[in-house]
Amino acid sequence: MSKKYGLESSMNLSRSDKISLELSKLKYFKVEHPRGGQYNDGYTLVAEIKHSYNDDLILLLTELGVNTNLLDVEPPPHEKYPAPIYDQIEINGESKWLQRIGYCKINGEWFYISYSKEGLRIVANGGGYEVEMYDVIRAKNIEKNMKSNFFDSRIDIDNA
Repeated sequence: MSKKYGLESSMNLSRSDKISLELSKLKYFKVEHPRGGQYNDGYTLVAEIKHSYNDDLILLLTELGVNTNLLDVEPPPHEKYPAPIYDQIEINGESKWLQRIGYCKINGEWFYISYSKEGLRIVANGGGYEVEMYDVIRAKNIEKNMKSNFFDSRIDIDNA
């Protein structure tokens, strides 16, 4: 590529510069810095998407291609770990119980999904201390399938 047009060859970039360049192209996923000061804290590549819970949460998970397990009746309390955990939500005015997601496949890749009443978190890197190029590529692949008009209103543009 020519410097005449303000472009540099990616061959001249360091590994971290290449990752930074690709990170800047992401729309929904951003790097979250370590918070706790624990020895095992690391950087996280995460998308935080707002929802209004209940029906909207199910719609969001469906739009992402996440399989959900919804029960019509309250499951019995689990007696020992790691029984599935369910959260009560309301769909069309009826109580349902949604099994927590955790690790799941989206477009054939593993992501970690958690949710609360405030929003949905999708984590693209799986346990390393740093965000690697592989994580960025996975995030780019999921973003390709995220319809802008559906997701744009659900992110905080100022912090994205």
